Amino acid sequence: MAALGCSDDGPASSDEAAETSGTESSTTGEDTSGADSTSTTDAGESTDSTETAESSSEESSSADTRGCDALGFHVDGGALYDANCNAFVIRGVNYPYAWYSWRDDTAEQFAAMAAAGANAVRIVLTDGAQWERVSGDEVAQVIGWARDNDMVAILEVHDATGWSEQASAAPPSTAVDYWLSDDVRAAVEGSEDHVLINIANEPMGNTTTEEWMPFHVGAIGDLRSAGIHHTLIVDAPNWGQDWTGTMRDGVQAQSIFAADPDANVMFSVHMYEVYDEDAKVESYVADFLGSGLALLVGEFAADHGGPQVAAEAIMATAEASGVGYLGWSWSGNSAELASLDMVVDFSDQLTPWGQLLVDGPNGLQATAQTCSCFE
Repeated sequence: MAALGCSDDGPASSDEAAETSGTESSTTGEDTSGADSTSTTDAGESTDSTETAESSSEESSSADTRGCDALGFHVDGGALYDANCNAFVIRGVNYPYAWYSWRDDTAEQFAAMAAAGANAVRIVLTDGAQWERVSGDEVAQVIGWARDNDMVAILEVHDATGWSEQASAAPPSTAVDYWLSDDVRAAVEGSEDHVLINIANEPMGNTTTEEWMPFHVGAIGDLRSAGIHHTLIVDAPNWGQDWTGTMRDGVQAQSIFAADPDANVMFSVHMYEVYDEDAKVESYVADFLGSGLALLVGEFAADHGGPQVAAEAIMATAEASGVGYLGWSWSGNSAELASLDMVVDFSDQLTPWGQLLVDGPNGLQATAQTCSCFE
């Protein structure tokens, strides 16, 4: 999510949440996207990536991340496959571990998310630049909780959210340093078949969009050089909402994909108030998929602290297109954004948003399939 109204001790007050908002945002609290829904641009021309993807595959590093003898998850033809070469469509939720690591029922929360139908969980981690650092031992533990419940763990680092528009955001290089640290590398080693790495959560606000592509090209190079061969996920610019079409239009995304010697990158858009109409959702997904790259809706909800989101269209379009989605979020949002909680105060009571995500016609119960990596 965008700027968070949470501290490492739990949800912040309304005043504290407001202080974390992006300077261009009209919302506050757990997810202030920093994007104006009226700024959405018309769909640009898509570029074809077939030749780029093929050449990137041929130039793959010695680590075998593609094909039916794959090391783990891998992307091919705009889709995500597991190590058994079965297509895997992400259907899951976001969990705010970093701000609620003190809870003694976290294992039970993971079990509850799986019971709700989630086949994946995107886990908020923090690198110490803005919130207390989540240690490698903790990373290993959350991966274990996900695996125990047949959920793919999607790990993300949150401290650079909205950089540099958000004053408290750390430079996104801190997220790369986190992945390269000895304890975190040890925690993820050998997990390529059940863990995905989301390099940094929304690491570009509205003022650093031009740095989106160069940063991720360099970050991918650093991670691969260090021997990290997981599928990598790149969040869109503009607080993840990509209202400028920078990621959607394909050229810069193609450059990022081509820079990966493993050819194993997927891209994530966060859909909030910019995507308040069915047509906006449908056109974005269609345009991006035209680039031949893999897409994930890494965050979305039914509203964004007031402004409505076309959540049903997001789920329907994702299902029709074979695109993954992850609802924000299980529980623990700040008071202004309590409507984004799926369950009430980490209980077993679904909120209206939770009911839609879990039991809707294109929700978790109806569409999620357990990854064959757990068979």
